[in-house]
Amino acid sequence: MGFSWDRKLAGRAAAIAAVAGLVALLVIVSTDDGGPWARRASMWAAVAPVLGALGTFATVRIAIARGEIGALAALGVDPARAVRGAAIGGAIAGLAGVLVTASGRADLEALFPRPPEARAWTAEGERGLFEATLGIRVDAGGDVTFAGEPEASIKTVTSGAAKEATIATIGLAALVCPMWVVEGLSARNPPARGRRVFRRGMVALVAAAMLIAAFQVVAAARASPIWLLASPLLLLADTVFMRYRATRAA
Repeated sequence: MGFSWDRKLAGRAAAIAAVAGLVALLVIVSTDDGGPWARRASMWAAVAPVLGALGTFATVRIAIARGEIGALAALGVDPARAVRGAAIGGAIAGLAGVLVTASGRADLEALFPRPPEARAWTAEGERGLFEATLGIRVDAGGDVTFAGEPEASIKTVTSGAAKEATIATIGLAALVCPMWVVEGLSARNPPARGRRVFRRGMVALVAAAMLIAAFQVVAAARASPIWLLASPLLLLADTVFMRYRATRAA
């Protein structure tokens, strides 16, 4: 086993992730009510690490079903080493999300859900009504005029640290998710498979909930953008834990 085997698995994982990415893009386009492509790009970039993990998962399952992993294990090859190429291919596919977010063409505001901007009309006596966030004045006769630049009622959150943290989170997730998938699928101790699947499912749910919550609280300016990294770091810690247990069991 060598580079050719790793390259085969990497290509298979990347191809599966690409197909899944196309499907994800079609779903985004068909459900966003005609949103701009910049917002679509940011939403696609956010799920790119998951697409890479999906490519890795499918590739490993195919290799197991074909008996390729079992044959390599019979030759003394560590299961995690045997599917390393799948993790590499999935990571490469997931890193496409980093390229999209770092290109400057993605509107990262779509990842930070916020309430609609408040509209407050202020009475100015004979001058009529004025709305600062729109920069619009309506006089007593009903005439509408634009009075200066609009004031943002809610500050944007995707400048500076928030943008950098978002890119770092997607990049770290793109690298960690395929590794996490590989460690789980290649783990030994088949009798404990049911418990292992349940535990990994719970870890995945907690990681997803943490990421959603992090985007929410950062959007509300209640937490530092660094908290976006908590979710992929949890998966990284679980990956290290599974590798440690596999090493001890060997």
